[in-house]
Amino acid sequence: MGSSDAKSIVSNVNQLKHSLQVIKQDIIWLTKLIELRIEQHFKDDETQDVFLLLPPEDLSDDDSFYSYLIEKYNFSNSERVILLMSLAVHVSPTCFDIFFSKNENYNRGYTEFGGVTGTAHNGFIPTGETASFLLCGRDLEKRFHMLEYFSEYHPFHVQNILHLADVKDGEPLFSGALTIS
Repeated sequence: MGSSDAKSIVSNVNQLKHSLQVIKQDIIWLTKLIELRIEQHFKDDETQDVFLLLPPEDLSDDDSFYSYLIEKYNFSNSERVILLMSLAVHVSPTCFDIFFSKNENYNRGYTEFGGVTGTAHNGFIPTGETASFLLCGRDLEKRFHMLEYFSEYHPFHVQNILHLADVKDGEPLFSGALTIS
């Protein structure tokens, strides 16, 4: 390995470390968003926009790859949350544990939270339904708009960034797990 190869590896490691710091901060923000959204849900008060109450950190001056991706495709706050949810399940899966809350009325989890568990991973894996709950609540218009994020024309698909996992025939589209491509 030549000195230019070693410099490239060091540079890539440093870029990764920088991205990880930014992602770590955004996961903290995501965790707070989840807590706020669940609080709003149980208080039956979805009138206030979660992004106004808890805005994301401005990444415009950040040079990490994560920030670059968000800026390059001009991702909205909602798209940023979807991207972050698909990453967080791999690096900070405990941020989704709150979704294991039990609906005492039915002695099961809350349908509106979505989510699945894997065969080897017994933690909560967010689905399109989880993203819809977090971003749309009970607002049907917003839920229909969310379909655009998973269309074949969206950068998530075109750039092979993330997708909803395939679902069995007859299962709701949003029941697919948010999956990094």
